[in-house]
Amino acid sequence: MKRKVIKFFELLIFVAILLVLVQTFLEDFAICASWQVNIRRILIVTGFAFDLFFTIEFLVRLYWAMVGRKVKYYLFNERGWIDFLASIPLLMFNSGPALLSLLASGTIIISLSGIFNILKVLKAIRIARILRFLRIIKIFKNIKYAESPMAQRHIARIISLCVTTFVIILFLFITISSIITLPGMQTAFATAHNKTIEYISTGNQSDIQIKARINKITSLDASLLQIKKTDETVIFSRHKLEYWQNNYMAEDYTTIHNKDKSLIFVFDQKPKNQEQSIQNLIYFFMIVFIVLVFLFIYSPHFALTITDPIHVMKSGMEDKNYNLEVKILKYYREDDIFKLAHLYNEKYLPLKDRTIAQGESDFTEIKIEDIDFGLEQSPENQE
Repeated sequence: MKRKVIKFFELLIFVAILLVLVQTFLEDFAICASWQVNIRRILIVTGFAFDLFFTIEFLVRLYWAMVGRKVKYYLFNERGWIDFLASIPLLMFNSGPALLSLLASGTIIISLSGIFNILKVLKAIRIARILRFLRIIKIFKNIKYAESPMAQRHIARIISLCVTTFVIILFLFITISSIITLPGMQTAFATAHNKTIEYISTGNQSDIQIKARINKITSLDASLLQIKKTDETVIFSRHKLEYWQNNYMAEDYTTIHNKDKSLIFVFDQKPKNQEQSIQNLIYFFMIVFIVLVFLFIYSPHFALTITDPIHVMKSGMEDKNYNLEVKILKYYREDDIFKLAHLYNEKYLPLKDRTIAQGESDFTEIKIEDIDFGLEQSPENQE
């Protein structure tokens, strides 16, 4: 009964990993494809649910590891550090703030824009969602893509190192670039926004003059969505409320005050968010590509040059009727494994055949000194 529960739990984790990867892809794709707000809200809620689920999973596994005094074994041998990085940090810095923003925004009422400015600090660390990609590694704990446990462990470790290194470098690069303002799309948007604000705010501040400048600038700056006074009186709005509710979330726009704080400007952030989502999708497919390369290119190479020769030699030593020689690959004959295979072909198999031909009952009792490796004896050994 206990074994069935464990198997069900592991299957549930495996399915959850597959689903969270799909959810991660769709969350970025939804931004790129400009899906409606309702769908994006569902993706945010499911993202939070997955991160909460994996956080509980990590805490449960850590608890049982502590009970069994196997914390070190769980964190390193069973890759518990991946469970940690892909759960608690994401819940705290990604899906948690995203859900908070969603709950605070309600139906995306523009008058609440001041609240969303506070949440921008939390949005800046959404790059933590990249850590979800580490879940790809955990999939291969449940997929038997190699018959040899050694091969599976070896390939899994290499994949872990490569993907983790890639994700950490990417994480550090994005973090540093977000702290240090680099020339790019974000800087270009900020410059354009400041010019728009300066143009409208400069000169006569009568409603007629402001509206005249607004009518001129709105055709030039498509990112300007709304202008209102500090008392929430709307001077200009590019879209109706229903359109806002169906197409804009809190992260899709930003609010900026002019210098004397008399006007509030709302600018479209969708192009910048789409650029970031496209980058996230590129990172996603790069990691998937790395994993597939190891599975379908390096894994067969490892089997051909390591596990297959070992399997043949092991079978030959265990089964007296198994006399298959190890195929020595031309380009790898200087490798240690194939040097050993050469001795197996040239020394061990002939000795095994002679032992069996002489009627020996158990050929497995062949000793290492029975095998002539063709080495010249030193004067000391000759004596």
